[in-house]
Amino acid sequence: WVKINVDGFVSKNNTKEAIGGDVRNSDGEWLTGFNIVTGMDEIFKIEARAIVEGMKLAWLKGYK
Repeated sequence: WVKINVDGFVSKNNTKEAIGGDVRNSDGEWLTGFNIVTGMDEIFKIEARAIVEGMKLAWLKGYK
């Protein structure tokens, strides 16, 4: 199995937002990761996009 860790970030002055995450195996070893600067949006949408992008990355790498 793999574990996907994700998070969203909003700058203090609300001018930039980003998401990122990593995929690790059952031993906790890093397999792959991502980071994306996104447009301004509600924090819930940013966090939800981070989850979707993490799952898409895992799927594309063959972790189903």
